[in-house]
Formats: sequence, structure tokens, C-alpha cells
Amino acid sequence: MSRRADRRTHELLARFEDAPRPLIALLAAVIVARVGLALLISGPLIFPVLQIAFVAFMAWRALAGRKRSAAYILGGLFLLGGLAAVFQAIELARLSAVAVIIFGTWGLLLLATAAYIFLSPVVRKFYGE
Repeated sequence: MSRRADRRTHELLARFEDAPRPLIALLAAVIVARVGLALLISGPLIFPVLQIAFVAFMAWRALAGRKRSAAYILGGLFLLGGLAAVFQAIELARLSAVAVIIFGTWGLLLLATAAYIFLSPVVRKFYGE
């Protein structure tokens, strides 16, 4: 049983062997930050959980399957989400400095990740462009 698990783990890690490390780190940071936001903001958890699952699935497809379309879909969603979060931070500026910091940082993380996906030569090389 242990050898089978070791082999599966090795096969799983081999899929990510060539993936750009900054892209892996940015996608992981987005997922972890979204989990933190879901725990921080009160309300129903179903939508944040679905968002996290979708982003994790698309990140898996983009990295392990080398699916350029999955990476570009993520980049587009991060661009839209980042702009929405920054505009939300601007709207909340008169209410709470903490909300501005939280939503502003979240938006900038999403925008930075989108910019890396679309503009990085390392990502382009990874997808064979």
C-alpha cells in the first residue's frame, strides 16, 4: 500500500515539475487568500467554497494539464475580480480603513496574478508560445 501511495505522489509531483514556480506560488496565494476572506467575512459559505473549488480546479488544469485556455480563463477572471475588488475598496474608503486594506490587497493580488499569467515570458514558454 505504501509503495502505491509513493508512486501516486511521485506521478502527481512530476506533473508540476516544469511549471513556473512563481505561477504556482501566485495561484496558491490566491487560493489561500480566498479561504481567508471566506473565513473573515460573515455570510453563507457555499459561494466562497464554490469559488475556491473552481479556482483550484482551473489551476490544476492550467498547470498539470498544460492547458493554456485554463490559464487564460483564470487570468481573465482574476483581472475582472481584481478590478471589482479595487473598486469595492475605493467605495469602502469612507467607511473603514481595514476594509480598504483587505479588499485593496485582495484586488492587487488578483491583478498581479492576471498580469503574470498574461505577460510573463516564462508562462508563455511553459505553454509553448
